Amino acid sequence: MIDELIIYKKIEDRFKQYRQIKKAVSEYRQDRCIPHEFIYGHAKISDPTANMAVSNLTPLKAVTIGFIRIEKPELWVSLYDAVKAHFDYNNKIISRYMDMIYMQDIGRNKICNDLYIGTTTYYSYRREIIVYATMVACQFGLVKIYE
Repeated sequence: MIDELIIYKKIEDRFKQYRQIKKAVSEYRQDRCIPHEFIYGHAKISDPTANMAVSNLTPLKAVTIGFIRIEKPELWVSLYDAVKAHFDYNNKIISRYMDMIYMQDIGRNKICNDLYIGTTTYYSYRREIIVYATMVACQFGLVKIYE
């Protein structure tokens, strides 16, 4: 059994790194669009456009941000987007909470004051986000609940 706090911490860390991960993926994709060499396919014909298209469709294995290697970075970006979309549709306050805590890096007291919520509600929202994100992350194959 894997400790759920480790999973929750990992998800929260990736959510806080969302912009950095997205930027790293974008930069990698832009670098790949510059043709460095011609790759010959099965028919021994060079097709740089097709090669770029295939390389852009191939998922990245990892990106490095600082000293941290992040496996499956595009899935982490998709996870945040999916969780955000879920709360955009189902609970606008939690959606705003997500923006404040993960995108703007605002502290607990300011979030509580701005959203007119108490500390208990603050932690309740946080838990709701992380539990839902864990369920989606399991579907995406980003985390394992049981080994």
